[in-house]
Amino acid sequence: MAPKFLLLIVAFLSVYVYLSERTRWKRWLWIVALSSRMLAIGIIWLLLSQVDLRIKRRYSYNPQIHFLIDTSLSMRLNSAHEEAIKFLNLVMRRLKGLGKPPDIHIWAFGEALREIGMGELSSLKFADGRTRLIATIPALLRRLDSEAGCLVVMLTDGRDTDFEKPSMVADAIKSLRGSVTKWVIVGVGSRTVPNVSVELTPQFTLAFPASAVTIRCTARLTSGESYSGKLTISLGLRRMLQRQITLSKTHAAETFELNLSPPPGEHTIMASCSRGLGEQFPEDNIATAFIKTVERNIRALFIAGSPNPEFKFIKQALEEDGAIDLLSLSERNGIGFLAQGNLVSGEQVLKLSINRGMVGKFDIVILGNIDAASLPPRAFEELAWYVGERGGTLLVLGGERSLLNSQNRTFVHLLPTEPSMGEFINGEFSLNPTETGLKCAAINMGFGANKAEGLWRSLPKLKRGIILGRPKSASQILLKYNGVSVSNDAALVWHRYGAGKVIAFAPFDTWRWWMNAARHHTQPNEFLKFWQGIVRCMATPLLDNWITLTPDETLVDTDDVLTVCATYHAGLTLRQPKEVKLIATHESGSQATIKLHRHGDIYAGRIRLGRAGNWTFKPIGVNGNRSSVTVAAQLRERMRIGYDEAFLHAISKSLEGKFLNPEEAMKAIVEHAQKRLERIELLTIRVNSLPWLYLFVLALLLLEWTTRRWSGLN
Repeated sequence: MAPKFLLLIVAFLSVYVYLSERTRWKRWLWIVALSSRMLAIGIIWLLLSQVDLRIKRRYSYNPQIHFLIDTSLSMRLNSAHEEAIKFLNLVMRRLKGLGKPPDIHIWAFGEALREIGMGELSSLKFADGRTRLIATIPALLRRLDSEAGCLVVMLTDGRDTDFEKPSMVADAIKSLRGSVTKWVIVGVGSRTVPNVSVELTPQFTLAFPASAVTIRCTARLTSGESYSGKLTISLGLRRMLQRQITLSKTHAAETFELNLSPPPGEHTIMASCSRGLGEQFPEDNIATAFIKTVERNIRALFIAGSPNPEFKFIKQALEEDGAIDLLSLSERNGIGFLAQGNLVSGEQVLKLSINRGMVGKFDIVILGNIDAASLPPRAFEELAWYVGERGGTLLVLGGERSLLNSQNRTFVHLLPTEPSMGEFINGEFSLNPTETGLKCAAINMGFGANKAEGLWRSLPKLKRGIILGRPKSASQILLKYNGVSVSNDAALVWHRYGAGKVIAFAPFDTWRWWMNAARHHTQPNEFLKFWQGIVRCMATPLLDNWITLTPDETLVDTDDVLTVCATYHAGLTLRQPKEVKLIATHESGSQATIKLHRHGDIYAGRIRLGRAGNWTFKPIGVNGNRSSVTVAAQLRERMRIGYDEAFLHAISKSLEGKFLNPEEAMKAIVEHAQKRLERIELLTIRVNSLPWLYLFVLALLLLEWTTRRWSGLN
C-alpha cells in the first residue's frame, strides 16, 4: 500500500509543478508534457497494482467428426464389417471434396476403445470376443472436447455382450443426456438375410410300447423377409414327414404334430429344414428330440366305489387291453374292496389303504366314485406325493360321489380346476374336442383332425356330468360340453403338478357309447379307443433309480462354465447315492465325464465344454433322460442376424441423437462438415507481465524531457 500512496503524492506534486510553470510554457507543449507525465504515472500505477486484463477473442474453426466403428465378431459374421468400411471410405471421398475438410478422427471399439488412422482401415480386424457398446460411449466422451461441437457417427450392428435388453440402455447412459456432442447412429448389417429355426417339443419323452407319443415340430422365421424350403422329420433312419414350407413376416411359423409309437429302446427324432437362399447360419435348421420306450406294460390302479355301469365298462375295456396290467378295486358293502384285474388271480377282498407303498407301484391311478369323507386326510397327502414327487399320473373321474367335489385343501391344490360347487348336468349333451384335444393321440383316436372331429360329433349323446370349476392357468382343456348351458364347459382337463400330471374327466355315463354299439351289433371301438388311449397316452412310466437332467436345450458360450443339475428318483426302496456320473458326448463323437455331487435332493456339477456344437448328457449306470445343450464360441453374437434395430433406437433416444440409414447419415455428415463453427475465447493477461508497458513508460518520460528542452526548461 505504501508505494501506491507515495506514487499518489508524487503524482499530485508533479501536476502541481506543471501548474506553477504554466506561464513559462508554450500552450501546446505544456499540454503534451503534462499528458505524458500523467499517462506515465497511470501506467506505473497499473504495474504496481498487478491488474489483470480480460480480453474476448472470437475465431472460427472447422467442425470435428468422430467415426466410431464396432470391431466385434458379430460384425464379421453378419458381413456388417464390409458395409461399415465401404460406407466410411465413401464418406471420406465426399469430405475430401469439400473446400475446408473437417477435423476427422476414427475410433475402433470392441472390448476396448482405441483411435486408429485411415491407413489402418484396410487391415482392421473384426474379431473382438465381446462387444462393450454402451461402455464405449462415456469412454469416448471423456476424450472429446466438450465445446468443440463434435459429431459422432457410430457404425455398429447394435450388439452388446453386457446388455441383454434395449430397456437396460436408458439407465446406463441417462447421465450423458444433454451433451453438446451430436450423435448419429448407423445400423450396419443386412436385415434381409433369411434365417429359419426348427424346434421339437418335448425334448425328451418316456413312453410305453403301445402308447402314442405326440411330437410337435415348429419351423420359425427368425430374420429376413421370407423363407422357402423343405422340412423333413425322421425317426432314426425312417422318414416320418416331409413338407414344402413357405414362411414370411405375415406367416412366420408353421407347426406340424406327429403321433409316434416307437418300439422299445431309445430313439432320436430329427427335424431339419433345407438351407434357404442366402441363409448364413444353418445351425438352427436342425433340431433333435429323444424318446425312450420302456419294455413293459402300463401298470394301472383303478379304485372305484359302489358298482355302477360306467366303472364296470371302463374296467372291462382296460382288462381287454393287452398293454395294460390292471388292478381294479371296487367297494363291497363296507367290508373291503374286491380286487380284480390281470394283476391278481381270481377275486380277493382287500382293505383299502391309499399309501405310498400301494400307489407308488403304478404308472397311473384312476379314482372313481369314492366319497371324500371316507378317506383320511393322510390319503390326500400320499396322492400329492405320488404325483408331485414320484412323477405319477392321477386320473379323477366324475360321478355321484366324485372326488372332483372334494374340499380337502391338499386335493384341491392337486386338481387342474378350481373347487367344484357340486353341480350336475341332467340333460343330453355331446363332447367336442378342442383344438388342443385334437392334437392329443387319446382324443383323435389315431385319425386326422378332421376325421376325429366328425367322429366325436357322431357319437351318441350323454346325459350326466359334473360342472367343473374354472380351469387353472397352466391347465389344458381337451374336451368341452356341447348342448347345455353351463358356467364352465370344460369336460376333460389336465395339468402338470410337480413331476407328474393330474387329469379330471367330468362326464360319468360314457358307457352309453358301449351300449349303443351293442344295440347295433357292432364293436364298441370308440369307447375302447378312448379309455385305452387315455391310459396309454396320458400315463408316464414310473422308473426307479431314475435321473431327470437339466438344462434342456440351453445355449451357452464356450467361455462359460456350465452347471448341470439332476433330480434323482429313487422310487420306494432305493437310496440315493452320494454322486452321479454323466457322460457328455459331442456331435463329433468326443466325450467328457462329469461328476454330480448330492446337495439335498439335487445333484449338481460344473464343467467347461471347450468345443462349439451340440453336446448330449446321459447318466452312467442308471436310468435317466438325455439332455442336450448347444455350445458355441460367441453364441450371442453368432445366433443373431442383421443389426438390432430396437437396441439402436434405444441408444439414439437416450443420447438425443438420430438413428439413420447410411444414405440419411451421409447427408447429415456432409451438412455438419460444411458448417463453420465460431468460438469466443476469454483471455486473461497480467499487466506487469507485459514488457512493452515498461518501454512505453520510458517513451513517455523521454517525450516529457524532449518538450522541456524545446521550451528551454531543465
